[in-house]
Amino acid sequence: MDRLVNYLYRGMERLLFLPANSMLEKKISDACAKISQLDGVKADLHIHSLFSDGVNTVDHIAKVAKRKHLDAISITDHDTVSHWKYAERAEKRHGILILPGIELTVIHRNQPFHILAYFPNFDENVAKGLRRNMSFLDAASEIAEKGGVVVLAHPLVLNGINKENLEDLIKTELSGGKRLIHGIEEFNPSAGGFYETLANKYDKAEIAGSDAHEKIGIGLALTLFENPSCKEDMLEEIRKGRVKNVIIAKSSLERNLDKLRMLHPFYIAKTLVEYFDDEPKVIARELTRILEENGKRAGRAQQVFEGSPRSS
Repeated sequence: MDRLVNYLYRGMERLLFLPANSMLEKKISDACAKISQLDGVKADLHIHSLFSDGVNTVDHIAKVAKRKHLDAISITDHDTVSHWKYAERAEKRHGILILPGIELTVIHRNQPFHILAYFPNFDENVAKGLRRNMSFLDAASEIAEKGGVVVLAHPLVLNGINKENLEDLIKTELSGGKRLIHGIEEFNPSAGGFYETLANKYDKAEIAGSDAHEKIGIGLALTLFENPSCKEDMLEEIRKGRVKNVIIAKSSLERNLDKLRMLHPFYIAKTLVEYFDDEPKVIARELTRILEENGKRAGRAQQVFEGSPRSS
């Protein structure tokens, strides 16, 4: 079904949003220019693919990241490593380092939240002990045993750890003498120095990742590594806090408008396929109707997206 959804999405994207996508291409080009000027190994460590709630294939993500002058990425799909074998192929095909990763839902003191875990190789056996909604302490122990590192994803906001549990885990670290958390993700350009202060307070590496679910977001938040020669070196730099983060400035509103522009045709196509997957004639008829209706509104929609005055 994913193949059909992508086929429909691409067709609708071309027909409905060609002007808007041209504007997106310019934004991508501007981001590329900023990224190319950065020193160090540039990595986006938080990206989603079709294997969870992203809209792009693993191969396409690698291709876009390479085009944006990134040196490394990590595809961190939710509660699965099914994308790993495709990431290994994409790494070789596009010549970009892909750090094996997962965004895992864990629980501590009855609160579910997300963590990012990174590993040194694509051996799926390392993730056999990981499962959705396992306790954080069990997950952290399992990840460390397999040579991985743990980063708190978007803390103190939706699906992130809350302040009370963060402080409780830090106390647990101090009393047990064992590091459970290696980094804190700084992901929001509008947050100022808040996450930097948080990371410094708890002596954690400052990690940045775009949390991109679509290609426009890839590379908008980066982690800079000093000089890793392999994936294990990257993990070690995280452990020792020898990384920096860079947010390619963009407001939350702009990002959400870009997502809406990109995802709208995708979700129309996905919904049609899910409800009428055994009735291709229904899909064809509905797509035709949607295209005709949107064709009439295309000019108006473009004005709204670009902030032009509405016609009376």
